[in-house]
Amino acid sequence: MIADHAERAAKIGTLAGFPFEKAAQVKHCWFLRMQAAQPLQTQLLAGYVAVVLAHLIHGFLHTEDGGIDYGRAPTDPATFLACYPEWITRDRLGPSSDGPSLQK
Repeated sequence: MIADHAERAAKIGTLAGFPFEKAAQVKHCWFLRMQAAQPLQTQLLAGYVAVVLAHLIHGFLHTEDGGIDYGRAPTDPATFLACYPEWITRDRLGPSSDGPSLQK
């Protein structure tokens, strides 16, 4: 699985220098999942939790279920944070939204 992520990262130009071989030796990964019909605030929070976890374990973020912009994944936590709030808001509210609003 790590080799697939390394190949995709090389193809899209992310994670340059990431130690994929070392990561494969760990033989463990974390999965975060939630139901798709969650409010925007919950989805934003889930993304931030994923970032914190990836940062703490010196890992990366990847998705195959639409949890993040597939065109930018796999990616590192900092790069993810740079685009996630705007992407998740646009993805969930549509391109006409003025940006994230955490109020109902």
